[in-house]
Amino acid sequence: MKGTPLGRLELFEHEGKSSRVNLVETLVIKPGVTADTYTFENDAARDLAIVTVEPGSATPLQRVDAGDRTIEGHVCGAGTLTLYTTDARLRVYEFADWDLFETDVLVGESMQWRAGLTVPLVFYEICYPPYADGRFKDLEP
Repeated sequence: MKGTPLGRLELFEHEGKSSRVNLVETLVIKPGVTADTYTFENDAARDLAIVTVEPGSATPLQRVDAGDRTIEGHVCGAGTLTLYTTDARLRVYEFADWDLFETDVLVGESMQWRAGLTVPLVFYEICYPPYADGRFKDLEP
C-alpha cells in the first residue's frame, strides 16, 4: 500500500477537536519515507502530513527555517525522534507502537525521525501556516 498504513484519512483529531481533511497527494520524500499531505476543510491556516517511515529508514535531518508553528506527533510504530534545539541540546524520544507524543519544533531547531527494524513508524506534522518551499532545509539526505 502506498502512503500510510492507516489508509486515507477523512477526519483528524487534534487538541480535542475532530476536523475534516482532504487528501492532496502522496509524496515520496526519499526511498523508505512517504507523506500523505492533507488540507483541513474550512481552515486555511494550517495543513497536515501523515508520514510513514519504513522499517530501518529515516527522514532526512531537517532544520525548521520558517513558519509560525510546526507540530510533530507520533501515531504508531516503533522508532525515535531526534531533536537538536537552538541552544545545541540533543533530545531523543523513543517510541513503542502506540505511545502518544506531540511536540512543537521551533524555527532553528533540527529533527529526524527513524523507524525501528520491524514495523513502519507513522507520525503527523501540522504546519502553521501551510507548508511552503523553504520551510525546512535538509541537512543530510
